[in-house]
Amino acid sequence: MIRTVLTVLPFLGPAGAALYLWSHYDELPARFPVHFNAAAQADRWVGKSPGAVFLVPAIAAGSLALILVIVLMIQYSSRPLRGEPAVRRRRLNVNMLVVVMCMVSFLTTVAALLPVIPQPIGERLMWASVGGLLLAVAGFTVLLIRLSTKPSEEGDDTPDECWKLGMFYYNPADPSLMVEKRCGLGYTLNFGNRRSWGLMALLLVIVLAPLFFILRVR
Repeated sequence: MIRTVLTVLPFLGPAGAALYLWSHYDELPARFPVHFNAAAQADRWVGKSPGAVFLVPAIAAGSLALILVIVLMIQYSSRPLRGEPAVRRRRLNVNMLVVVMCMVSFLTTVAALLPVIPQPIGERLMWASVGGLLLAVAGFTVLLIRLSTKPSEEGDDTPDECWKLGMFYYNPADPSLMVEKRCGLGYTLNFGNRRSWGLMALLLVIVLAPLFFILRVR
């Protein structure tokens, strides 16, 4: 229940920022800032337009949707687990992605509102969000590395011949969409499953949708 709430909660930040910008659209400056330096000071401007004002919320929505799809795929479409270490690694992977969603939400919400936030406050919020995201990813990565180096009696039951170049898993006989990587951390797609190509197309649409939105509203 808590994890479900945490996967939905991140979308509220960019949505709230977009709603605020929309409700105050007429009050926004005609010369709208679209880029800020490390001190949260604007250093590039464009003429005010929906594409410029809602650029960051649109990118945030696409990024969060992409991470959410990956979370759902790991939880419900990955290879059945064998042994407690594998269960813990999956749980850590999912938890890390959920935390990343929350931090990306905070970062993009701050970025979207920088044009209307006083500079000193904006700078502190921006660096707090970037630092929090980096610390969260680093912490989970360390935990995953420790779990991955522990010996497991169950072993990996994926066929050796189905791993191409040691990185790509291709097994048409395996119904799983995702499997745990043999090299590195995290999961990878089973490229032998036809549904994985459909999911890749969906992920591509999610990534490109914000760009399409921006181009249409300019």
